[in-house]
Amino acid sequence: MKRHQLFLLFVLLTFTKPSLSKTVDIDVLVEDGYFPIIINAQKKQGFAPEFIKILNGAQQEFNFLLKSLPVKRLALSVEKNNFDVLFLMALQWIPQSAQGNIKKTEFYTITKNELYTLKENTNEQAYFDDITSLTKVGVLGYSYQFAGFNTDAEFLSEEHQVSLTIDEFNVVKMLLLKRAEVGVLNNIAYQYLKNKNTFNMDLLYLDSNCKCITCFG
Repeated sequence: MKRHQLFLLFVLLTFTKPSLSKTVDIDVLVEDGYFPIIINAQKKQGFAPEFIKILNGAQQEFNFLLKSLPVKRLALSVEKNNFDVLFLMALQWIPQSAQGNIKKTEFYTITKNELYTLKENTNEQAYFDDITSLTKVGVLGYSYQFAGFNTDAEFLSEEHQVSLTIDEFNVVKMLLLKRAEVGVLNNIAYQYLKNKNTFNMDLLYLDSNCKCITCFG
């Protein structure tokens, strides 16, 4: 899979010095369902809400307002320039017409979209050589190389046997419930779920040959 850069479009943005008598609101967009950056938007659970809470508590000049949107609505907001800051957003997910107006940070993190199956299904890497006939589960709105980066839910279901869910938590859940044979899971979500002992992640078998790299900045 092509190497992408995912930029944490946050710290580097330059804000106008506010009046000392008035706090300036800064709209921060983040993708809803981007686990574990957003775990539960309504309950303000996840790395992004915690980071914003700390940031607001550390200063009084700016009031950072986190807005969690589904990926398609987020892209539309970016295209219409209805935002101040993007939090952990991949440049390739941003509309081409809007990319020229975005200033990215130098800080970024690299994530990999990895393929997993249950160990009871196989212990051979050859299992992943051709996943065309295998049922798969991914995240709604995400694009995958095996499907030509097409995000249309009907296309993914009919042409690639992909079921879509809201986040990687439910991807793992569907694998463990045997509702899909292969799941696409980013390595940050995998490590988070493993560290939290949310599921027994040792039951999953990784496609170690998958070259699915994305850089988040």
